[in-house]
Amino acid sequence: MGEQEDTLIRAPLRIEYGSLLWVGARTFINNEALIIDCAPVHIGSDVQIGPRVLRTVQTGGRTEGIPEPW
Repeated sequence: MGEQEDTLIRAPLRIEYGSLLWVGARTFINNEALIIDCAPVHIGSDVQIGPRVLRTVQTGGRTEGIPEPW
């Protein structure tokens, strides 16, 4: 995960691998977020994620009716 312009991440942040996570510019991730990145996770620009959020990625199976991630 590289540095991005005006991005703020509050500790603690739990990430499974870290190398599969991309965070856009001007993004805020509040404390105690958990990101399971066994597949690539792209968090776009101008995103705000609240405290104690769990984000997982579905890598197969049912996809109909599931909205696009952030």
